[in-house]
Amino acid sequence: MNTHFVRPQTLVSIAVVAALGLAAYAFGLPARAAEPTSSTVTCPTVGPGPAYTVTPAPSAGVDWSGCDLTHANLYGANLSNANLSGANLSNADISNSNLSGANLAGANLFLGNISYSNSRNANFSNATLYSYMNNADFSGANFTSASMFGALATSSNFQYANLTGATLGAALGSSDFTGADLTKANLASGNVVKTNFLGANFTGVKSGSIVGLPLALPLGWRLVNGYLLGPEANLTGAYLSSQNLTGVNLRGAALNGALLVATTLTGASLEGAIMQGAAITNTILLRTNLTNVDLTGAYGKPAIFTNTAYLNTTCPDTSRMTSPRTCWDTSVFVSSAQK
Repeated sequence: MNTHFVRPQTLVSIAVVAALGLAAYAFGLPARAAEPTSSTVTCPTVGPGPAYTVTPAPSAGVDWSGCDLTHANLYGANLSNANLSGANLSNADISNSNLSGANLAGANLFLGNISYSNSRNANFSNATLYSYMNNADFSGANFTSASMFGALATSSNFQYANLTGATLGAALGSSDFTGADLTKANLASGNVVKTNFLGANFTGVKSGSIVGLPLALPLGWRLVNGYLLGPEANLTGAYLSSQNLTGVNLRGAALNGALLVATTLTGASLEGAIMQGAAITNTILLRTNLTNVDLTGAYGKPAIFTNTAYLNTTCPDTSRMTSPRTCWDTSVFVSSAQK
């Protein structure tokens, strides 16, 4: 486990509030049971600290959907195929438990602990996972639109998991995402030291301020200046000025508002990329493929435009580029001061 990750500052204040809550229970306040989400759900009670014993004891297939399980002690529990959708599991300890096939869609695991759990094929879609998730097995799990921002998820198995639209600005060091689907996932501010993304689907992935060198990336992808660069990447507003992007594959990428000042794009493929409002002052476009690229509203003038493909390329004024002079020699581009 990587020990150098620093949790957000808000964790300190939240921990103080949590400590006050623990003190209240220590003074003998009665155990509580949440209101069930429907007449068919019987929620358990969570006893006072420090034990936080759950009554009745958890069991495989139990339906605790929508229940309040704050601080619940579920360490080592068998919750396979359980229904915990919409449950409040903040500050709960579910580490070393069996969550295989469990439904935690929309659950709140804020400051919860699911480290060392068997969560194969579990459903965490739309869940809040600002949690401890280290050394766990999440292979085949569903994290669609889940938020893992700030989570500690090191040395865990996410092989073939569905992370479509998930927020993954987390500590992911040494975790394995082989074959995982990260379509439109947001990896900005994530730590990916020795993380394995071999064969993962990065279509539409967002990034920026990524830390660390991953063990492997999908074929055709690279990590530059904290950004993941590859076909159909979402690089809206990316700061890539003065970078050497020779031979990069950015086909179909979103580069709206990206800063590419003095960037080298020799031999790069930007076919079908959207570069509306991008800054390309002194950009080197040598043997670059700009076929079907949309430069509407882009500003600046490239330093080199030689042997570059521009079939069906859109100039900043929305006209079609019929030659390099269509855009540059007629002053179609505007400076940042004029923009």
